Amino acid sequence: MSDTPLHDLLRRRLRSLLDEATAAGFARDAAEAVLIDLVTSSDFNKAPPPAEPAAPAGPRD
Repeated sequence: MSDTPLHDLLRRRLRSLLDEATAAGFARDAAEAVLIDLVTSSDFNKAPPPAEPAAPAGPRD
């Protein structure tokens, strides 16, 4: 299954990283959590922070 060539490339590399981590004795779910933590960190995630939600309006009279 191919989403895009970029998906294919990164999927292979992520699988390789997970395989390497488990071969080194780390739990797969821990390795997955660390990858998510890294990708969403400020080192990689350059998206602006979400806007603050508007304050709820007071009661209508």
